[in-house]
Amino acid sequence: MDPVDVEDELTALGYPDFGPGDGLSVRSGKVSSLPVKHGVDLIEVSQKLSQGMSGGPLINNKDAVVGVIHKGGVKEDKDLAIGIRFVDEL
Repeated sequence: MDPVDVEDELTALGYPDFGPGDGLSVRSGKVSSLPVKHGVDLIEVSQKLSQGMSGGPLINNKDAVVGVIHKGGVKEDKDLAIGIRFVDEL
């Protein structure tokens, strides 16, 4: 499992507001911070994560999944993913 550091480039994949004929949304950005909330490692990213992308992967430049998209969108002040290490422990 690859560690994630602030300023690492990551890509978010998902299907926000998916409808017939829509394709995969690919959004590039960087790690903004690595907060921990209630004992859960989170990854804050610079790209906007729209509603509907939740559950999608956050991948690094080696195409390894480093997180699972948790929340984001225009009504959110932060765009967050859950670190894959936490998910692996479940």
